[in-house]
Amino acid sequence: MKVRKRIRWTRFVAVILFFTIMLGAGYYFLGGKIEEHGQAENIASDKARFEENDDSGDVIEEVMTEEEEEEEEEEEEEEELENETVALNPDGKYIALTFDDGPSAKVTPRVLQTLAQHDAKATFFMLGSRVEMSPNIAAQVVAEGHEIANHTFSHPNLKKLTHNEMTEEINKTNKIIEAATGVTPTLFRPPYGIYNQDILNYTTSENYTTIMWSVDSLDWKSRNPVAIKNEILNNITNKSVVLMHDIHTATAEALPEILMALKKEGYEFVTVSELLSLKSEKVDPYFGN
Repeated sequence: MKVRKRIRWTRFVAVILFFTIMLGAGYYFLGGKIEEHGQAENIASDKARFEENDDSGDVIEEVMTEEEEEEEEEEEEEEELENETVALNPDGKYIALTFDDGPSAKVTPRVLQTLAQHDAKATFFMLGSRVEMSPNIAAQVVAEGHEIANHTFSHPNLKKLTHNEMTEEINKTNKIIEAATGVTPTLFRPPYGIYNQDILNYTTSENYTTIMWSVDSLDWKSRNPVAIKNEILNNITNKSVVLMHDIHTATAEALPEILMALKKEGYEFVTVSELLSLKSEKVDPYFGN
């Protein structure tokens, strides 16, 4: 009897142990699957969030597109400028008005206003020292479609300077003009119209075109509106480069009548670069080199 009870008890314990082992194994196996599934879901979820937030490809594409558009716009603007220059009729009547020694806070705005009223373009040979004092006016000159050029920093006689002093006068002015207007001048006019071969060699090596003039208004001498007007009208010819100064009140006062008189004679007013673009125009140290 005791033996049977002992056998039954042993079987009972064995069954309990068997089910305990099976239950533990099942839990371990099932838990591992659940954990693997959870990890897979987490990985998939993280990947989805990363892909959702990762718009670097789109951003790069947009930046590249904007850069391409800007480059295309710049190319179109350059082409338009080239077309405007080439559009001049070699047989047309053109004059390049030039103004030296500015900008002047008092006179240059008056000159710009008159030019705008007569749809006339001009070239301004500026001093770096004056651009430093009136950078906003220099920027206005460019904004209104006129050409801006280099006339040294302090208006010295360049022949009396050392080579390094001469180059500093020119280079310093170009940097100042570029900072004020965003434009790098390519035209240069030596003060007093005085130059030598060293100056020409340097400006040529730096890709400047040295510009002189063919008609001097003598506004610096007369300071008289009537005298200035007569000096120009009596000496003007087709494709002239006219020298004036936008630092004299008399020049601003004379300009309206000068423009009206020349327009009646059929002249159009262009920049120096536009005038020099005419292939029939002779280019030498007098006009430019």
